[in-house]
Amino acid sequence: MVLVQNIQYVIVQFQGGAGYTANYHQKVRVLKYQTKLFQPILCNFIRFSQKLEYRGLPRPMFSIEFTIDSQVYTSSGQILISKSIQNIELYINCNCINGKKIISKFFKCENCPINKNSYQFQHSCYGAINLLFINARFIIQTNAIQQLQIDITPQSCKITQLIFNQQIQTFVIVDIQMIDN
Repeated sequence: MVLVQNIQYVIVQFQGGAGYTANYHQKVRVLKYQTKLFQPILCNFIRFSQKLEYRGLPRPMFSIEFTIDSQVYTSSGQILISKSIQNIELYINCNCINGKKIISKFFKCENCPINKNSYQFQHSCYGAINLLFINARFIIQTNAIQQLQIDITPQSCKITQLIFNQQIQTFVIVDIQMIDN
């Protein structure tokens, strides 16, 4: 693989007095070889729990906790994960509204057919359940800093991994949608 990077310099000419000679800078082309391809993280463990919580405390529709640093996201954000981390463990809380359905997908395989590259689950929300807890663990395949983009809306929760190979690739590793039943 070859990355081509153009570095441009402005032509500058110095004409000086004593001790200076004229200098010229020209446009240069630099070739950079990339020897390592970065791979997306893969889900290898999922556990679901359901609960009826009686307290009337306001809760966000979705919240994501990364156990690496106990950081909790209730709105969109971005996280960088250190090279030394081997597994990423997430706790995702979904507020389950009566009459809705929660559909979740977790990325499991890069080279699988597009309709089989994710674990897919469906949960119906009814009167006896108002919270859905998801515990998911992901394996890091490439020892590199992982960049994850978190998008949370009232109807969905999505985590996308950005991979910088020849060009930026995006992999949706978690996609949770709340839809009408």
